[in-house]
Amino acid sequence: MAACQAGKDLFVEKPLTLHPMEGHQIFRAVRQAGRILQTGTQQRSYPHFIEAKERFIDSGRIGRVTMVRTIWNGNLAYRIQPPPPGMETKPAGLDWDVCQGRLRKAPWDPRR
Repeated sequence: MAACQAGKDLFVEKPLTLHPMEGHQIFRAVRQAGRILQTGTQQRSYPHFIEAKERFIDSGRIGRVTMVRTIWNGNLAYRIQPPPPGMETKPAGLDWDVCQGRLRKAPWDPRR
């Protein structure tokens, strides 16, 4: 929201918010400031996903879609792999409290 108020367009990574209701506040800030916001999601723009959507969904080839089930993989890899080299200690100038937002404050952990 601060970036919108500063006149910036935004590209943010998921998750955009910690709590769903924060999305409404962000939406209002973007609209009021007349800015552009895009949330990044992994793989959704890859050509094979676009082709599959066009060939099977948009064309009606699979018929009327009445239910979709999804799964969440939990993004476990970052918890079990060692941190990248140089991240064992908090980088100079990184405001760790700001990074945690409204979460309960925790000490620096390179896996977070």
